[in-house]
Amino acid sequence: MILHNIPLHLADQINFIYIKVESADDCQFLLDVFMDFSELNGVSAYCAESEELWENFKSKFKLIKAAGGIVTDPKDNLLVIKRNNFLDLPKGHFKNNESASQAAVREVAEECGIKSHTIINDIPILTYHVYEMNGEMILKETQWFEMRTTNQESLIPQKEEGIEEALWMSKNEVNQKNNEFYPSLLDLLGGLSQ
Repeated sequence: MILHNIPLHLADQINFIYIKVESADDCQFLLDVFMDFSELNGVSAYCAESEELWENFKSKFKLIKAAGGIVTDPKDNLLVIKRNNFLDLPKGHFKNNESASQAAVREVAEECGIKSHTIINDIPILTYHVYEMNGEMILKETQWFEMRTTNQESLIPQKEEGIEEALWMSKNEVNQKNNEFYPSLLDLLGGLSQ
């Protein structure tokens, strides 16, 4: 299977392929179409029961959970990391019995070397990301927490995690570099620039 950096929306979108999904087999067909066509901008699935669609879709993957931060400084600059030649937001997997918010705060601290960040909204924003690892299809659920720092701290990228750079970016810079971010983050970033 070929993986592409294109979004898979489980909702109605313009200029996407639309597939009616009524069973787990239909869900597999949806994934096959999505993975095999590099020209697609995206795929939309629809179903009379959206919860059933979601459960069928998730059943095709190993679910991995992560948490991260949408961190801004007092000037509303966004904390961004660069890894594998893509811009990203700091995030990572849960450890031991951590809550999602605890994991998010810890991961931001570890990946960027900051200490004065706190969560300003306890309700996370969820994103999902599909990829293949060691022949297994993964669905990664990330819970993003809005955070704020008290000052624009110096950043120290966590090199051992492959983070090449950590930087503060203005909303204008984020908008100008949209094509350098992982496509799965574009909806999230678009909401931040409003």
